[in-house]
Amino acid sequence: MIEQLSPFTRKFLAIGILLFALLFGVTAIVLPTATAIQDMLDRLGDSRFELARLEAIDQRKPPVLGEVVDPTLMVTAPSREIAIEQLAALTNSAAATSAVTLERNDPAAPNGNAAVISLDIVAVGPELALSSFLNEVERGRPAIRFARWRIDGEPDPVNGTIRFEGRAVAAWSSGS
Repeated sequence: MIEQLSPFTRKFLAIGILLFALLFGVTAIVLPTATAIQDMLDRLGDSRFELARLEAIDQRKPPVLGEVVDPTLMVTAPSREIAIEQLAALTNSAAATSAVTLERNDPAAPNGNAAVISLDIVAVGPELALSSFLNEVERGRPAIRFARWRIDGEPDPVNGTIRFEGRAVAAWSSGS
């Protein structure tokens, strides 16, 4: 069949097949390889940037120690257990003042920081009373903060109360 074609047509077909093979080779081999190489070069650049950033951080001077925490902001007690009792008494007092019921006011498991004490608290009451309780706990002395907390958004339809669950944390010092 090819013998019936003119020499010019044969050359034209040969060149066409050669161009098709070259284009196929470019799209099947060269382009994916070039894309993979570009991705590797981008990752190498990112890695070099990250390494330079970490080396710059490593060369920084360590931060200067801050001021000592004001003792009035800490629970001061001779032992951790007494400090937790004092913290519980403070939250009980704030709950009584605000007319909030504490369903739970128990010591939380230590978090590994010996200078921090914590209580797991569940408080129930009307929204304004609960807001007053939280305000009194966090604004008083010693400084008490809620490390994690949650408020049920919908009031109880029977008595109109909402529920607060949280972990109150405070700094503790043995006073020595």
